[in-house]
Amino acid sequence: MSIDSGYKVYNLRTKGVVNFSDEPMYNAFAVSYGLPLSRHLKDFRSQYDEYWSGWRFWLLP
Repeated sequence: MSIDSGYKVYNLRTKGVVNFSDEPMYNAFAVSYGLPLSRHLKDFRSQYDEYWSGWRFWLLP
């Protein structure tokens, strides 16, 4: 069963996912690995819209 809440970190080297159920757990991990803290993260939709910002419509046939 997949849980879609919380924070997830994907490790490119090991191809593994680390799940964090709450913000303090993620922030402790982020500090130790030099990752951005939770207050600097955006939700998926906001990040997706900012990244593509209409370009996907130009790329579609």
